Amino acid sequence: MLPQMRIYEDELVSSGLIRCCRAFRLPFKQLARDVLGLPGLHPVFFSAYGLEAVAPLFGTSPDQLLWDHTPFPYATAFTSRKAYERGRDAALGRTAMAPLLVILQNATGTVRFRRVCPQCVQEDLEHYGESYWHRVHNLPGVLTCVRHGCALSSTPMAATGELRTFYELPHECKKSRVGSRAWVFVLAEIASRSAQLLRRQRSQGEPRGPNWYRHLAVSNAWLSARRQVDPHQLAKVISGAFPRTYLHKVGLENLRWASEAFRRERSPTPLSPLKHLILEAALSAEAPVSAPHAVLDFVSSGPPNTASSDLDDFYAPRAHAELSRAVRSGERLTTEAFLRRIAAHGVYRHRKQELPKLREVDLEFRA
Repeated sequence: MLPQMRIYEDELVSSGLIRCCRAFRLPFKQLARDVLGLPGLHPVFFSAYGLEAVAPLFGTSPDQLLWDHTPFPYATAFTSRKAYERGRDAALGRTAMAPLLVILQNATGTVRFRRVCPQCVQEDLEHYGESYWHRVHNLPGVLTCVRHGCALSSTPMAATGELRTFYELPHECKKSRVGSRAWVFVLAEIASRSAQLLRRQRSQGEPRGPNWYRHLAVSNAWLSARRQVDPHQLAKVISGAFPRTYLHKVGLENLRWASEAFRRERSPTPLSPLKHLILEAALSAEAPVSAPHAVLDFVSSGPPNTASSDLDDFYAPRAHAELSRAVRSGERLTTEAFLRRIAAHGVYRHRKQELPKLREVDLEFRA
């Protein structure tokens, strides 16, 4: 039995295991097979699997490893309760790991190379005599250090898509600056919001649908209450908040995904946490004063709509006549079928509040 090792603040589990290999002079495969009893364990950088076997090595609990030393809190911040519970059960060794892999891939799959903060590396060497891989430095889109406010550096060591074991620690790697220094202040908010997700309460995530983003956009005057979102204007707002070169670097230069957040309550491909954070950050600022409509309001380039009063005067008598006919014949209809009989379903669905006469007939029909 090996002596317990210390796992450092915000250290990834994979980083702690590599330090164990170095301290005990064991290849990773032997550590996994003979010490952990997990012969199939791979040295995945963002690993969150097999924590029940790993926890005793660090003298802690599997749940603490999951929340304090893996990307799991970040990855599940906006997932459904069902996805969260499946991922947690897999991480704690109760079920197969497939659901966990899906969650982690969606959240961290775009991170190609490991990143470090030069100042953190120096402080770690002074305090511990060695450096280690921090979670918060390696989240998607995080290119600045929350603690020091400086730009992170990239290393040539793969973060995803590589099963080969890397035994190097940050202070032993070549480093190059990530992006431009001009990004530091602009992207500090993304780094801060990402760090907050890592420190969130130990519970299921809070899914965000179209209503959540509509409320945010309306609250900050980006969107009028009853208007649809203009995808092109939304892309311009995000591009104005984040440098195009940054969006390209994190693989989000195509901004069509942003308008989907306003349209679909449930998507087969959920938005990644980074997409949520970018959209939230862009819409959290107050919109500039705009006339005659809000920045994100969709304005049709076609001919103007027919006046609501004219539509009301046209459809209301027809609806009343159709209602009388249906009552006489004893016919049973749904509201949709009733309105389609007079070709008013579409206009009533979108302009109900502007058609008081037709609405009165509709309420009479329902009664």
